[in-house]
Parts: sequence; structure tokens; C-alpha cells
Amino acid sequence: MKLSMRQNLVQQQGEFKMKYSGYFLLLLMIFSSDYAAAGVLNGTADNGTACSSSSPMMAADGSCRATPSKYVVTIYEMGVCTEDPFNGHTNVTMDKASCSVVFQNSTGFTNDYAASIGTAVAMTGTSSRPANGTYKYPYMIMKNEFTVNGSFTSNGTTYYSTGSGSAASSGTAAEYTDTLQNFGGPKCFSGYPDAPIAGVGTISAYLVNASLVRADEDDVSSGNCTGIDRMVGMMNLDTPFTISENTVEFSYSFILTDFGIQFFDESGSDSVPDGFGSGPFSGKFTIVDR
Repeated sequence: MKLSMRQNLVQQQGEFKMKYSGYFLLLLMIFSSDYAAAGVLNGTADNGTACSSSSPMMAADGSCRATPSKYVVTIYEMGVCTEDPFNGHTNVTMDKASCSVVFQNSTGFTNDYAASIGTAVAMTGTSSRPANGTYKYPYMIMKNEFTVNGSFTSNGTTYYSTGSGSAASSGTAAEYTDTLQNFGGPKCFSGYPDAPIAGVGTISAYLVNASLVRADEDDVSSGNCTGIDRMVGMMNLDTPFTISENTVEFSYSFILTDFGIQFFDESGSDSVPDGFGSGPFSGKFTIVDR
């Protein structure tokens, strides 16, 4: 599905124009951990693997990703920056001094992206033309909740999502709201740095509050980071793009095939799924020149 934000704003030199296509990959998983700066901790990226239609569906005690039937996400803001707003994962607060906002909705734009695959969706909110310049760090601010459902068939058996976050081999797929609350443990790991995207760059994610402040390592209760309700996804591009007076459109396309949900072998060590949740998703944004 494509989020289309066609710009109708006219500047003195002409309409808004861009040209770039990249991948926006958020890997929403639980990982091993390492330290960043004092006060905030970062997890370690894991790309995961796609579920197999033949046995085994996944590695024993592992997980695999699949295509969702439903994938609801709320987006508050999208933008582009000339400098890293998290300063190499060390900033506690997102610094947007070098950023231009492309889309904004204070209450959030919510959509089922799985239902919109292959179609363009006009985002409800304020679309703005970024300032002319060269940008290396595009970002997205979203709710840290993902409402998903789905199923996957492996070796003749179909496994379904349930409303409790488990997986079942009978019934129908039920939706489950997965709240991303930690990138590690037992302390709060609010950063997920530098997942590689071949040929494009890296993607990082941060758990923040409404003021875009990351949760501290000690902001934790029952294994979950506390005081957070949003997530920032930020790319670090190998090749920055330039916005000029001719840029006319900025659009973002989610890619959910084999990415939007995950099945887990949480007990039995038998490569059979008994857990379910939201998974990594990817996408690309496109800048159009007239």
C-alpha cells in the first residue's frame, strides 16, 4: 500500500520535486543487548527469517516472519533530516533541529496497511514541503502498538493467530494488539540501532514518550519499558537525496509480504509455532521530480 502525500504547495521557484527510492525496514523483535550511552541502552538487530512452507516451519525455539491479513499502525509524523537526530544512538531526546516535517497528525493517522496492499491511501493530516537541501536521515514517528492477524500453512497444517498472542492449528485468524515495550531485558533497552538494509543503509528504532524522550535503562517494570507510547524509526542512508525547487511528491509504501507478523516456537523445541505477534515490516519512500 502506498501513503501518498502529493504536494500542492507552490514556492517562488515552482512546485515541490524529489527523486529517491529507498527501503524503510523496522525489525520489531526481541534481541540480545549491548550498552550505548549512560542512561539509555540499545539492543542488537536481528533480521529474522521467512516462515517455510515445508517442515520445519522455523528453527527450534526460534521464530519466523510471514505476511499479515491485518496490520494496523498509527502514524503521527514523517520527516527528513540532514543530521542524525539521535546522534549515533546517544541522544536521550530526539533533536529535530536539522529536520523538515513532511507529514503530521497530532492524534495520529491510523490505517490497516495489509488491507491496502497495492493501493494508494491519502493520509489525513498536514502535508508540508521540506526545505530544499540534501537529506540523509528520513524518519517516521508512530504508535508503539500494532494490531495484527494472520495465518501460515506449513507442511499441510495451517497455523492461526489468536487474540491472546498465541498460535493455534484450528479456527480462524483473530486479531491481536501487540505493544512493543522493550528491545531487550531485563533492563529497559529503548534503542534498536543500525539494522542493515542492503544497498540502502541502516534503520534504527527508538522507544519514546510523546515528547520524543527515550526511556531510561531503569524505566522498567515487569520487563517492560515504562512511560513510552511511541516509536521513532530512522534511516541512515548510504546515499543522501536532494530536494530541489522541482520536487512535487513524497510517498511511502509499506512492504508487508513476509514481514508484518511473526510466529514463535516458545515451548517444546519442536519448530511448531505456539506464539504470535507483530513482526518486522519494510517499505520504501519515493520522491518524484517533475
